[in-house]
Amino acid sequence: MRLRTLPGALAAGLVLCLTYPAHAAEAPSAPPSPSVQATATAEPVTNQEMLPALLAKMSAVNSGLRTYEASITVQVTMHTFPYLNPTLTGHVYWSRPDRSAVVFDTLPVLANQFKKVYPRVEAPSQWTALYVVSLISPDHVRLVPRKHGRIDHLDVAANPDGTVASMHWYYNDGGDVELHQTFALVSGRLLVTAQHGTVDLPSYKGVIQAAFSGYKINVKIPDTVFAS
Repeated sequence: MRLRTLPGALAAGLVLCLTYPAHAAEAPSAPPSPSVQATATAEPVTNQEMLPALLAKMSAVNSGLRTYEASITVQVTMHTFPYLNPTLTGHVYWSRPDRSAVVFDTLPVLANQFKKVYPRVEAPSQWTALYVVSLISPDHVRLVPRKHGRIDHLDVAANPDGTVASMHWYYNDGGDVELHQTFALVSGRLLVTAQHGTVDLPSYKGVIQAAFSGYKINVKIPDTVFAS
């Protein structure tokens, strides 16, 4: 089963504007200075002009990280039939640029069900190729898939350091999945240590909590791990 450490959107929008000099009009006999003229004619910075800088910042997180392996414990609380409350353990694997997988120790049937409701998202460096990307606020990105599928759009919130704080998937059938992430510095890298979220789909409703530990950094991972 594949797993993407993912993540929940911030709803606030900011309007950016320029502040003009308070006394620029009080001396009509003197021409305004070049700096005042530049300020008066400059266009406000728009959200979309800020987007490349944010994507570059997010793409640069953990730039020296090639691979990792970690232990994962997932607690699933189902709010629909059969109302199970399983705890799954296993290992999660990631390899640059965009390969990830989770292998659970037991319970293959439950693991397959978990795969169906646990969405994935590509790395920020690949977003513009796969999504129509727009910036809703300085730290809130909306991704609309270029190819039609189950997902209508995805909202992503970024932390100040460029990591993904949360993600919120909106499905065409009216359902949604929201996931929040907690990061910690592990061997000099910002890595996910916990996730929590809710699943509200027509066929499945529940709560997901996951914990990550025992990271192994830049280790060799067989290609067969990502083929499962």
